[in-house]
Order: sequence, then C-alpha cells, then structure tokens
Amino acid sequence: MSANPPPPGPQYSGKMPIQNRHQILLIVLPAVFLTVATVAVVLRFYARHLKQAKALADDYFCVLALIIGYGSHATIVTMVVGGGMGLHIWNLTTDIQWFLFRVGYIFWFIFITGRG
Repeated sequence: MSANPPPPGPQYSGKMPIQNRHQILLIVLPAVFLTVATVAVVLRFYARHLKQAKALADDYFCVLALIIGYGSHATIVTMVVGGGMGLHIWNLTTDIQWFLFRVGYIFWFIFITGRG
C-alpha cells in the first residue's frame, strides 16, 4: 500500500522566500544569541586586556565555540533559504528534501562537535 499523494499546493524547488514565522524564528533567534555570545567573548578579552593578563586556553575555547556557533547558524540559514526548512515537507520536491538531508547532516556534525 502506498502513501497518499501530497495535497494540492505549491511545490518549491529552488531558492525560496521566507514565508512564515517558523522560518523567521529559525533565523532570528540564533542570531540574537550569537550576538550576545560575541559580546560576552569580546568583553572577556577586553577584561583580560585591562587586567594585563594573558589569554588562557579557556579563552581560546570560547572563541572556538563561537566559531562553531556561527557555522551552525550558517547551515540553518542555508536550510531555511535554500531548502525550505520550516515549510511542510509536502511543499518540497524530492531534490530539496535531499538537499535538506545533506545540509542537516553537516549541521549535526558541526553541532555535535561544538557540544563535544
């Protein structure tokens, strides 16, 4: 027995405009928290500079974590804009679904590396 076909509606197969609040939240919320994290890391190094203390390994790990955070956000933006993340799967062609799968795999690799 096969699954039912998708209901009538638009099928997206390329670069898509942002269409709903889920997609907006997927882009805006991580950007806000990355901005806060960036300010915190900059202030951390500024405090080290004021105290004339050397930057230690934990400072550099904070920078590494920030870079990984930016990488994660870049993959999310790629999935939203280029792959329709946040839309119903029925509105996406098979090629776009495979694109989301591949970029999603990259995202999880970056995310787990950052969490490690």
